[in-house]
Amino acid sequence: MLGRVGTTLINQNSLPELIENMDATTANWAARSYYQALISEDASHFYEDDFEGLGRVELRVLRARTIRASRNGAKQRDEDL
Repeated sequence: MLGRVGTTLINQNSLPELIENMDATTANWAARSYYQALISEDASHFYEDDFEGLGRVELRVLRARTIRASRNGAKQRDEDL
């Protein structure tokens, strides 16, 4: 168990659904993107074992994918944002 907020249990099983629910109901809520980068096998993983004497630092980056319409209405997939 990670924790409990009121009657809501937060653990590894409930966290994905809680994040999806918050993302759907809260404007400008970026935690879903951070969570996706953390769990995605497609994320790039960078680390430094000893960053300026502070210990291990890790960074996970997940490239965004979007679909946009051009002037003539054709959909284009933008893989490199």
